[in-house]
Amino acid sequence: MMPPLLATPLLHLWRRSLTRRRAQAIALFLLAYAAVWLPAYLLLRLLALALESLPETGRLAVPLPALLVALAWQSTPLKQVCLNRCHSQPPLAAFGWRADRDALVYGVGHGVWCVGTCWALMLIPIAAGTATHGAWMFAVMWIALLERIRAPARVAWGAAWPRPRRVLRPVLRRDCARLSATGGHRTVHAGNDGAGLSGPQR
Repeated sequence: MMPPLLATPLLHLWRRSLTRRRAQAIALFLLAYAAVWLPAYLLLRLLALALESLPETGRLAVPLPALLVALAWQSTPLKQVCLNRCHSQPPLAAFGWRADRDALVYGVGHGVWCVGTCWALMLIPIAAGTATHGAWMFAVMWIALLERIRAPARVAWGAAWPRPRRVLRPVLRRDCARLSATGGHRTVHAGNDGAGLSGPQR
């Protein structure tokens, strides 16, 4: 689940680092990011075990309390705060120990906000049974990707829920702008000799 979510920060590191320092900067970022997620994952495992011990939840494909926790967290303004901060791209030093420091700080900061954004979603596949773990992980990954594709939004209750219109709006705007730039003209080919007619289609 993590690699697709790290594409944007890693690209930021790649662009802001000198060629000879790129591998080192990315390694330091990933090390700091993993140092944040590892204890968070262990805590989620403990929480999942606690949820599985509740009556009438162990036999379900996913414990109902885990799903309720995720639904509740998705609706909170704090979730949107964390999601907005995941889009942060801080300035990074290019030389010396400051470059290493900035890569580490960036990894820790991004890891903290990523945990805040994803912990409740991750709880679902962790708490699910082994038979459905993969399916839940796939679903959670797509929800997280849709969240990250969206631009930062106003902090409000329910603002973090993925909305297809909000995700597709930038794509539709780009296509409309491209169509306007061409004047709505298309090329129509007639026959097999390569001849064609150009003009607006009515």
